[in-house]
This record gives sequence, C-alpha cells and structure tokens, in this order.
Amino acid sequence: MPKWVVQRLVSSTGGAARVTSIRWLGAAGSRTARRIRLNQYDSIVRPIERWLTGRGVVVEHGTTVVDADFVWDRMGRRVERLHLERAGQPVASQIVADDLLFMTIGSMTADATYGDDGHAPELVKDERVGAWTLWKNIARKPVA
Repeated sequence: MPKWVVQRLVSSTGGAARVTSIRWLGAAGSRTARRIRLNQYDSIVRPIERWLTGRGVVVEHGTTVVDADFVWDRMGRRVERLHLERAGQPVASQIVADDLLFMTIGSMTADATYGDDGHAPELVKDERVGAWTLWKNIARKPVA
C-alpha cells in the first residue's frame, strides 16, 4: 500500500482507520480531521485497489458474499469457506489457513432513500439490495 495512504489513514483518524463523513477523515469531533482532496472512493478505495491488484489480488465486481463457514484450529476461529453469488449463481470459495481475508459487512447507504423540502423520504421496511445478508447469516452462527 502506498505510504501516503497509510499515513493519511493513521494520522487523520488518530490511529483507527474509520471514516466519519464523505468529506472528512477523522474521529468525530477530532481537531486533527483533514479534508481529503477527492471523495472517499477516489482518495482511499482506488489507491488501495490499485496497490492490491498490482500485487496479484483479484477483485471481482458483481459478486456478493452471502455467508461464511467458520472453523476452529490451533490459531483460533477462522473462515474456511465463503458462499458467494456470482452472476446470480451460488458459488463456494475455499479459504486456506494461510490466506488473509478481510470482510466488511453491511453498508452505510444500502436501501437509503432521500427526501427534499417538500417530500419525506420513503420509509423502507424491507431489504432491497441485500447488503446485510452476510451479517445476518454469520450472526446466526454459534460462537463456539
């Protein structure tokens, strides 16, 4: 990962990589929050994706992780298999013990609706995009 990306994330967030708004990086109320030059996607995601793909990481668009199978081994709890939907078809992907797996679950903007001064946003009572499917599935699994 480019050094400047790591430095920006660490220095702007007080050591924790968290993003609190579209235009700012930093802990809520932090005096050290800095404005990023572009939006989060172009300032953070694209450089990290370029760095990863340059090192052989495969990025798949149009693929959704819907579940994960966990196992216990000498190192603790880890993911053994991911269940995916690729082009609408179920696919399982085996994860070996030496693999590094980083999962994000849910979405801050999934099923968001917008209003204006004259109209209230639509109340969404059901999931429309399925962004929380992975979280719901792994939350049902026993811890031990």
